[in-house]
Amino acid sequence: MSKCNSMSDIRKAAEKASNLKEGLKQSLNPTITLLNDVFNRLQLKDKNFETFNAASELDIDILWNSILQIDSTLTKKFFKNI
Repeated sequence: MSKCNSMSDIRKAAEKASNLKEGLKQSLNPTITLLNDVFNRLQLKDKNFETFNAASELDIDILWNSILQIDSTLTKKFFKNI
């Protein structure tokens, strides 16, 4: 992880080391919780802000399969380049 200089580098390292992804998620949990608490206390025009949990790998796979039913020529690589 210390050799990673960008999110792209972190993603590549996570593909090689299976425990890196889970360890990174766990280390970020306290920060995510703190930010969620702060944002949930904020208001705009008397309406509270809402935060949502990130989609799981399973949710992403289900969505991807639905997209492929509409256009089977799409690839995940296409979306990574956007």
